[in-house]
Amino acid sequence: MRKLTALFIILLIFGLYNFTGAGNKELSQPYMVTAGDWLAYRLSEFIRTYSDKLSAPTMLSYDQKRGVILVEIFGACKSVEEAKEDLLKWCDFIRNIYIPYAKKSYGLALSMSDYVVVYYNREASGWPEMIRMEGGRLLLPQK
Repeated sequence: MRKLTALFIILLIFGLYNFTGAGNKELSQPYMVTAGDWLAYRLSEFIRTYSDKLSAPTMLSYDQKRGVILVEIFGACKSVEEAKEDLLKWCDFIRNIYIPYAKKSYGLALSMSDYVVVYYNREASGWPEMIRMEGGRLLLPQK
């Protein structure tokens, strides 16, 4: 019985030590997240949900300086016309699925002017930009 009690006390002390000593306290510090940061994160989750329709790898972020959500698509289209068609699918998804979600869930009235959607060719050297949607307009890259 003594051995069992001693083992229990050792396990209790070891467990309390691990519980109180574990973890990086820096990770518990408050951190300000903007609505743009949050919406960019949520959009990335939505894209995964719709991966059967939106299959190219993407990176999303909030550009606080410009006040837009940046959607970078790394597609495999070889021509600007193909890239344009693919980019427009992404824009339709944002316009018809995600913007209504943001309004309903967070009360934020967004438009396509709040997004910059850029299509890069991931199969070409240097991943050149092929086309973008910015300010609600399609733009070719500046050379």
